[in-house]
Amino acid sequence: MFAAGTAFGDGWFLGSNGYGYGVDAGMLAVVPIELCVKEEFEDLGTVHNFKQPFEAYVENGVFHFGDIDIDTAGYDDPLDSEEEDEE
Repeated sequence: MFAAGTAFGDGWFLGSNGYGYGVDAGMLAVVPIELCVKEEFEDLGTVHNFKQPFEAYVENGVFHFGDIDIDTAGYDDPLDSEEEDEE
């Protein structure tokens, strides 16, 4: 299991796998599926089956979960753009 805080807290972050990751707790984590209760994460996470053991770490706001990179430092949150348009 690995968890760490994002570069700027909450937001929406695009992963190199094409999935978007909504963050409402200022952190991202990778957890073995065996430790999860399906009913608790069913609508709250993304399940990715890694084919082999992998490293998980964060460097300069970029999370590296095996073959998936999620940049939390240089993101463009579509919700921020919508809020600016409304002003």
